[in-house]
Amino acid sequence: MTNPNGGFVVWVELPPGTDSLALYESAMREGISIAPGPLFSPKQQFRNFIRISCGHPWSDRFERAIGVLGYLLDDLPRRLGRPIHFDIVTGTSVGAIHACYVAATMGDPAAGVGLADIWRSLDVGGVYDLGAADLIAIPLRLLGLSGERRPAEPGIPERLAGVLDTRPLERLVRERIPWAELRRRIDAGAIESVAVTATEMGSGKSIVWVDNRAGVVRPWVHDPFVIARPVRLNPGYALASSARDRLVQIMFGIGAGAAVVGRFGLAYRVAFAPNSLIYSAISPIFFGIASRGSAAAVGRFAAGLVEATFVVMVVPYVVLAIEAPAMTDGLLSYKWHGTGPFLRALAGPALLLAATCWLDRAFDSFRRQKVAFTLEASFTSVSVVLVAFLSRYVGAVTVTWAFGILAIVYYWTYFLMTFVACAFPLKDFRRACVTALLAVAAALSLGVIAHQIPALLLRLPSYTVVMAMVILWWIRFRGGADILRLLMRSRVGEQGASG
Repeated sequence: MTNPNGGFVVWVELPPGTDSLALYESAMREGISIAPGPLFSPKQQFRNFIRISCGHPWSDRFERAIGVLGYLLDDLPRRLGRPIHFDIVTGTSVGAIHACYVAATMGDPAAGVGLADIWRSLDVGGVYDLGAADLIAIPLRLLGLSGERRPAEPGIPERLAGVLDTRPLERLVRERIPWAELRRRIDAGAIESVAVTATEMGSGKSIVWVDNRAGVVRPWVHDPFVIARPVRLNPGYALASSARDRLVQIMFGIGAGAAVVGRFGLAYRVAFAPNSLIYSAISPIFFGIASRGSAAAVGRFAAGLVEATFVVMVVPYVVLAIEAPAMTDGLLSYKWHGTGPFLRALAGPALLLAATCWLDRAFDSFRRQKVAFTLEASFTSVSVVLVAFLSRYVGAVTVTWAFGILAIVYYWTYFLMTFVACAFPLKDFRRACVTALLAVAAALSLGVIAHQIPALLLRLPSYTVVMAMVILWWIRFRGGADILRLLMRSRVGEQGASG
C-alpha cells in the first residue's frame, strides 16, 4: 500500500498476472490515457499496476474517458476470464470518492457503467449551489466568520458552512455509492482495506483514514505530519478529501466556459509544475534544519534559500513569459493554441511560489500553523470571488492576469508573514526582496534584448547566457557566494548560538 500525501492520481493494483501494458494499449485505442506501472520502474516492475489521473478540468473529452474507462473495467474481466479483485483501494480528492465506489462495486457486472452514469448526471448546479449572494458570503463562510451552520444529514455531521453549499454533491455521494455493501465487504474480509486521505486544517497534517476488518492500522511512515487513523468509512470521509477541489477552475468554467478552463488548466500545470519537485527536494531538509535552529539562524537560512532559488529560477520563468505564445503555438496542437497568454500571466506567481513553496515548514516548526491557514483561507476566498466575478464581465486572459497579480501579492505576503509570525530577522527578508527585484529587472532587460534574435533556436542559447550573467552578478555583487556557503553548511543551530 502506498502512502498518499495528496494529489490527483489514483494507483490501482490489478490481480497478479494482469498485463497493464496490454490494458494501456486497449485504453489508448479508445482515445484515453492511463499510465502502466512499468513506466515508473527502471526494472519494469509493477506490471499489474496502473495510475489514473483524476485532476483534469471537467470537459466532454473527460466525460467520454470516464465512460470508456468504465467500459474497460466492465469488459476486462471477460477478457481475462476471471473477476477483477483489488485487495487495497486508496484515493485522494476526487479519487477518494472513486475509491469508495470501486471498493463497494468491484465484480459487479455494470460497475463501470454505473460510475459513468454518476458523472454524466452532473453539471455545476448538481455539485454546488451558487447564487449572487454567495459572492459576498464566500469569504466569511470560508473563514468561519458567518456563524452559519448547515444541518446534519445522514452520514454527514453538522458542520460550519464551507466555501460553497456542497449539499448537492454530498447527497450524490451518500445516495449513489452503496455504503452498506462497502461495509459488508470490509467486515467479511472480501477487501483488505480502503483508505482515503485529506488535510487536517487545524494542524496541516495529512490524515490517512483506513477502514479494514481488524480496525487497526500499523504505522508505515516516520513523517510526523502524516497520520494514519482507523475508521469506519462513511460519506463524510470521502467528501472531506474533495470538498475544496478545483474551486478557481469551477468558477472560471461557470463564467467563461469549458474551453477556457482547459487552456487555463494547462497553463497552470505547466507554470507550476516545478513546485512539487522543489518542495519535495527542499522541504525535508529545511524542516530538519528549522527543528533544531534558533529563530535568527533559521531566518537567515530561509531568506538565503529563497534568494538563491529565486535567482536561479528567474531567467527560466522570464523566458517562459516572453516566449510562451510562440512555444505553445509551435509545439501544441491547434486545439491548444491561445494557451500562451495564460502562461505569460501565470509566470510571475509561479516563480514566486517556486522560491517560497516550502516555507509552510517554518510555520510547522515554530507552531504557527493557524497563521498559515488564515493566509491560505483568505487567498482562496478572495481568488474564488475575484475569478467568479470577473469571468462574467471581462476576457479570460484579463481574469488570469488579475488572478496572477493577486497570487503574487499573496505569495509575497506569505513570505513576509513567515518572518513576522516566526520572529525571523526582517533585515534578511528585506535583503531577499531587494535582490529579487534587481534580479527580475536584470533578467527582463537582458531577456528582451535576447528576444530580438529572429530564430527561436538561436534565442534559446542566448537565454542560457543571460541566466549565467544573472547568477554571476548575484555571486559577485550581492554576496551570493556567502549565501551559498551558508546553505552548504546548514549548521544553523551552531550559527544561531554563536551569533
